Amino acid sequence: MLLVTSAAGFIGSIGSAIHREYPLALAGAPPKFSVPKVPDWAWIIYGGILFAHVAAGGFSMYRPAADIFLAGCTQFVPTVYVTAVIACRNWSGAASAAAVGKEEEKDFVFSSMSRIVYLVSSYWLALMLPVYAAMVYIDRLSLGEMNAILHANLGVAWACQICGLRAFCAAIPSTDELKKRN
Repeated sequence: MLLVTSAAGFIGSIGSAIHREYPLALAGAPPKFSVPKVPDWAWIIYGGILFAHVAAGGFSMYRPAADIFLAGCTQFVPTVYVTAVIACRNWSGAASAAAVGKEEEKDFVFSSMSRIVYLVSSYWLALMLPVYAAMVYIDRLSLGEMNAILHANLGVAWACQICGLRAFCAAIPSTDELKKRN
């Protein structure tokens, strides 16, 4: 439970890193809409408060499924932030040298598939709530079978998020390139 709630801070930090490292305008195209930049310290505080709440017994643990659902809801705000950061950008084109701090243009071309996989997998688990209710109603599945199905979905969603984040991270300048900027 501690990991689920504190993950919200990490998810928000991912959005802040994408917002900070990727140029808003590629090939002269302006951003689609404006998203405020949230500093990393704000996400550290957000995750820390949630972590402290759970560590202090903020969830009863009398109904673990309900508590896990509530803990997962804490990820809503940072997930929407990451979605907005991704959606506001034009992802195809060349960034000017000044935009990426390099001597030549850097090509920022991401397949729509990478973005779609990341975004769909971020919201995929929200669909599990009505699915869980339907599975309880059907009554043919044991609690263990339902949990196995739900955890398999969790594993697939997280694996897809990793694939999407890997595509984003592959284009972020390396530490050596960042040192050259300064």
